[in-house]
Amino acid sequence: MSQPEATPDSGFASFQLGLDTELVFKVESTVFGLPHSQLMASEFFRDMLSSDHIGSPEEGTKENPINLEAVTLSQITSFCRILSCRCFEARPELSLEQWSEALHLATIWGFEHIRSYIMRTLETMALKPIDIIQVADACGVVEWLHPAYAKLCAREDSLTAEEGFKLGFRRYAALVDIRESDLRQRLVDMRTRFVAPPSVGVLVSGPVCRKECCNPQPEVSERERRFLQRISAAAELRTDDQKTI
Repeated sequence: MSQPEATPDSGFASFQLGLDTELVFKVESTVFGLPHSQLMASEFFRDMLSSDHIGSPEEGTKENPINLEAVTLSQITSFCRILSCRCFEARPELSLEQWSEALHLATIWGFEHIRSYIMRTLETMALKPIDIIQVADACGVVEWLHPAYAKLCAREDSLTAEEGFKLGFRRYAALVDIRESDLRQRLVDMRTRFVAPPSVGVLVSGPVCRKECCNPQPEVSERERRFLQRISAAAELRTDDQKTI
């Protein structure tokens, strides 16, 4: 994978193209090369390369790069850092924003293996529920939403105004309502303990597949699990209403 090199005093940054580079792209004022073998793993680029528009030998060269629109230089830089990473190399040191930018491009371009790698990496990071929700919203990872909602409902601290702004009014109001319903139910249960014997039922969890071949699922506590049914029933929190990429 090529690395960027700035041209002095020109305000233009170029990439030194590696031996494996076959197609050259341009984002803003930067040109960079992507190996053909990597591009073929992407549904987006497979369709691009099979189109008549990319048929001439002049297309995708350093002199005539292919313009990638609706992509920022920050996004493509983060994505290329992960794309160049090999399994025997250390994980790139990126910020949450940079991982999110790379996940966004991996999603819209259909790099499934890279997308899975980034998702697994993010799941190992100690992210706040609201951060998980923001990444899920931006990158279409709908399977992260309900477990993150459950963590917000299960915690002792109230939802903050900043979290309400990031969630939006409808989701914020729905989560507040679920939290208040749970509090009322706990108060009822506390009063019931004085007049009724304790329940003897035992909740037994079924086996959970931990193999890497299975889709990774966010872990939730027993208290968080109690909220998932209410979250699923709330129209404002249904994942099929979320914006998808």
